[in-house]
Amino acid sequence: MPKNINEKVIKLFFELGRVIRSRALRKCCLGLNMSQLFAIMFIKENKAKMRDISNMLGIRNASTTSLIDGLTKAGYVQRKHDKKDRREVNLSVTKKADSIIDAAWKNNVAGFLALDSLTDKELIDLEKILIKLKKYSHD
Repeated sequence: MPKNINEKVIKLFFELGRVIRSRALRKCCLGLNMSQLFAIMFIKENKAKMRDISNMLGIRNASTTSLIDGLTKAGYVQRKHDKKDRREVNLSVTKKADSIIDAAWKNNVAGFLALDSLTDKELIDLEKILIKLKKYSHD
């Protein structure tokens, strides 16, 4: 594959990422930054612990603690110590966070990604490509 194709694809990923971050934060999220929004969405979809947030965002444990402290104080996240291992902290989102997540999906995701302009086959192909990229990016 020609080198310039790889460069074009990488450039498109960065441009798309910039658009997504800009539009997502502008339309829905009451002053949350992208890390905070991603953390809330991840916690809602997963039975997340502190270390899961660190791994997902690629940040240090101290940074994760600060991030979750802010989300807890703002009323978006609740912490609960694991009954079996008190060192483990389980995270969950509040109803306040649910409303932010709903607004993010409703106002942004389908519209600004223009996913509705793709055929079912194109969406399936895109999903397969993204899964493959994600898999090999962690190896």
